[in-house]
Amino acid sequence: MHCKEEQGPLAETEKTCEISGTTIKELKQSNSLGVSQRRTAIEVSAMNTSKNELGKEQLVLSWQGCKPLPTIPDKNFAVFMLEAMAKVVEGDDEAIAVVDAETGKKRTFSELCELVPRMSAGLAAAGVGLGDRVMYYSLNHTDYPLVYLSVLHRGATIVHISPIYEGLQEDMMHAMRLSGASWAIVHAELLDQAEAVFSLLPPNTLKKVWVIGGAVEPAIEDLVGHAPIPPVTQLDGLHPASAVAQMPFSSGTTGSRKGVMISHSNEVSRMIMFKYLADVQEWLGTSESTDSTCLLVTSLSHIYSHFFLFASLMFGGKVVLLPHVSSSAILRTIQEHQVTLAIFTPLHLKMIVESPACQEHDLSSLKLVTSGAASLSEHVVKNFKKKVEALVYNLWGMTELASFATGCIVTQDWKSLCIGKVMPFFEVKVVDPSSGQLLGADEPGEICVRSPTTMIGYANNSAATSSMIDAEGWVHTGDYGYYDSQGLIYLTDRIKDLMKTRSHIQVQPSELEDLLLQHPHVAEAVVIGVCQDDFEEMPRAFVVLEPEAPVQPEVLQRFVNDRVPDFKQLTGGVWVVEEIPKNSTGKPMKRQLKAGQVTQLASCC
Repeated sequence: MHCKEEQGPLAETEKTCEISGTTIKELKQSNSLGVSQRRTAIEVSAMNTSKNELGKEQLVLSWQGCKPLPTIPDKNFAVFMLEAMAKVVEGDDEAIAVVDAETGKKRTFSELCELVPRMSAGLAAAGVGLGDRVMYYSLNHTDYPLVYLSVLHRGATIVHISPIYEGLQEDMMHAMRLSGASWAIVHAELLDQAEAVFSLLPPNTLKKVWVIGGAVEPAIEDLVGHAPIPPVTQLDGLHPASAVAQMPFSSGTTGSRKGVMISHSNEVSRMIMFKYLADVQEWLGTSESTDSTCLLVTSLSHIYSHFFLFASLMFGGKVVLLPHVSSSAILRTIQEHQVTLAIFTPLHLKMIVESPACQEHDLSSLKLVTSGAASLSEHVVKNFKKKVEALVYNLWGMTELASFATGCIVTQDWKSLCIGKVMPFFEVKVVDPSSGQLLGADEPGEICVRSPTTMIGYANNSAATSSMIDAEGWVHTGDYGYYDSQGLIYLTDRIKDLMKTRSHIQVQPSELEDLLLQHPHVAEAVVIGVCQDDFEEMPRAFVVLEPEAPVQPEVLQRFVNDRVPDFKQLTGGVWVVEEIPKNSTGKPMKRQLKAGQVTQLASCC
């Protein structure tokens, strides 16, 4: 490896490095917002995708950078975070770690460092042991990092139950049975719902339920009145690579939810990845300082918000939580707390754009917005950038990866479906779903990912684990896509969503959805395959119209059919509906669409 620095015409410093024949340029400059910016652009040579005798290695995409990847420490994640937060306290013992945007309640880094070992002791005194499962069912709350780290400090596992599950009772029962949770922590506002489910469980399933966020006994705060104890570590039987730190659940958009077992090593790996990434790419808006303020609106039971909560705390930044989400609450919080980094889904971007109050609030503090957990469309991001002067960073990942695996800044030439380049510690390849053969640039297939952040497996489901993770550690994501000659990855559809129409030709729903969104009357569009017989599907579109747009499904059907070949036409018709059913992060629930569980306004066949 060798590097050289020179002055570039647009950059403060231009560094060119050659690693194994791959040329990387780092360009450091200030963007229009004054944010220091260092881009990493790969000029492909080692990442040559032609199929020659070197074969496999050349068809695997990985991070390329001048700075070597760091070693991942083998630690209890709570210990890792306490060490990071202790450094923040050394610089400022009054630094605020987390604040509730609605109530103003705060927790400082100093309090977290003091109270985590105490609450861990309280859990031990109550009988919570190594490997025990503790169900957590709550709105976003300032004591979440305290509770989470205390449970992990004790060597137990947090089982996340989303506060906005669809089909709440059925989902909670499924999660309780699958996880084997024997303890529970429930938000006061959700206690009635939780107790209705608990009453259906076999007697003595739960040893105790603590309450968070209200004057209800037994309160979680009661656990901090104990003398601190040391963390559970390898010496006590906790092995970070195999010990389950948390169990979130898969999104369930195409099937039943699965319990995803994330280890302590997975947790530490993703923090080390982000620390490295923030060091080499300063435009992420993070640095080891306390001047950043991060807004989290998605439930902390979701891996996306969970990641950024602890990443921000690791850097000493302040985190603002919003328990109840609305466009007005988001806008007000950004202005009042001078938020610099907002962790959003495309649904939140859309909420802001469509809010009449958007222009009434000062959003100038906002430097960076991430978009994740669902597909980002050009329509949404363009409308957002017209109203908000902030960088938008598109991320893609999976609960099973405990992290985002790819990402990119959304620039003027960004293309819909582009999820960016590979992140540090990650490898990506594209394979033929049928044969498993490695594919090259611009050859669509299944996206596979390998990383130290990959889950241990699915709880009590070895068959699903084996089908997801192969013997070489590759996660078969079920996502259909490709990469181009620049190493940019494009995610087009779920493999399960691909439709086989006439002559058994596969059709991608996203192509038809993009066409529909080009019509000025269409606000949202989802396309599914409707079975005509055992061997053929007909594409059917579900659309939500713009306000006051004429309800003319035949016009929309003709708009698409005139632009595609016969086998791609909307032969299953167009349904105009009040809304597209979505999960909590904005992903369409295609199972409900296939079952016709929508309010239909008009249709054509």
